[in-house]
Amino acid sequence: ANVPGERRVHPRQVASLPTISSSMFSDTEFFCQFRTDCILPCSFNIGDEVVIHWILKPGDIQVHSYYYDKDQLDRQDQRYKGRTSLHPEQFSRGNASLRLNDVGIRDEGRYQCYTSTVNGNKETYIQLRVYGTKTFTLHLNMKSDNNLICSSDGIYPEPNLIWTIGSQHDPPKPPSISRTESQLYSISSSIPYNLNGSHNAATCRVSTTKDQKEVCVLPCSFQPADGPAVHWTQLAAGGSAVHSYYDGRDQVQHQNQNFRGRTSLFVDQVASGNASLLLTGVKVQDQGRYVCNCSRSAVVRLQNKTPVSDIRIHQDGNRITCSSEGIYPQPELTWSTEPPSNTALQNRTTVHQTEEKLYDISSSLTGPDGSDLTYSCSIRTRRNQRRATLHKLSKNQNLGAPHSLETSVFKDFILIQLLIFSCFEKINKDSSV
Repeated sequence: ANVPGERRVHPRQVASLPTISSSMFSDTEFFCQFRTDCILPCSFNIGDEVVIHWILKPGDIQVHSYYYDKDQLDRQDQRYKGRTSLHPEQFSRGNASLRLNDVGIRDEGRYQCYTSTVNGNKETYIQLRVYGTKTFTLHLNMKSDNNLICSSDGIYPEPNLIWTIGSQHDPPKPPSISRTESQLYSISSSIPYNLNGSHNAATCRVSTTKDQKEVCVLPCSFQPADGPAVHWTQLAAGGSAVHSYYDGRDQVQHQNQNFRGRTSLFVDQVASGNASLLLTGVKVQDQGRYVCNCSRSAVVRLQNKTPVSDIRIHQDGNRITCSSEGIYPQPELTWSTEPPSNTALQNRTTVHQTEEKLYDISSSLTGPDGSDLTYSCSIRTRRNQRRATLHKLSKNQNLGAPHSLETSVFKDFILIQLLIFSCFEKINKDSSV
């Protein structure tokens, strides 16, 4: 039986035309993303009595039909029910494009768009290709046994996975590939990787005919310690900041714009000495040499190892000044006298934080003339407290040496500074620095 709406069904219309033209075009390849809505393009000769048939080949599966000025869906295949539509308001422009909702893997194939008007008919063929997620995510994990695992899912068509460590590296076992109920692919592969034995980045690349993604690990290890700080730098372009980690979290406020959103560490393994950098979305511009610097975090070290240590107190005329430097956390300073003064001590205290996040504190007061008092300056933090004293001298007395207390903590701090370790790993795709 003839399909309703074809020109040969209406011979009177054919007789009224001097000629009927027919045009054929080669297939146009068109990509649609899985589980999205897609527009299959088709145009026709503008004219009255519009007839449109969308058909899936082979098998002449009816996708969508329009004639007699309305949709004709009685013969539409069940798989397309409620998922197709045309745009009649654009027929005057010759637009017969088909909207296909919720595209699935089964929708792949060769589509025929047959159009006819009083001015002629036309056939257009679309080769529909479906791909998985628009930008599939590639995961790379490092296990405690130094195995790297690269995996991804929600991919279509079937992906390919390649490892590179300096050159192409074959894994001990072929990648594992499986398909979901939605016919999408999942892929996974693992390789052994010795952090201490390689200066080449390990790269995992997953590709399809539509897209490809790369993720790599730049190795770096250090002697485990409390409060580690990790700084990754690319040697090109004057030393671009790639990634920093300290104070127990990523610090990327000074990161080069080129690496934004593409770097991370294996945070759960930093404390155990793994400072390797994970770089996603690898680009040609990323090639080059990288430096990994590891040390004990300044902020964390100061919180635990920089108590009030040394107080300086001195007299200049009637003014007495007390100060201390290199303290963390923020200190407080108080004055007292012996015997106790009947009037409130008028003093001015300033606190300054250095670039190293340490605090310097200083305070001055003016003692009354003729008084015979011993002044005490106390500086304290949540961790400790220290005090220094000074006996105020009259103008005709020689200034004596100030009496400061307990400087042993300061010596401990110097020792800690000298014991700070550093690891310096250089990563080069071709050779170590």
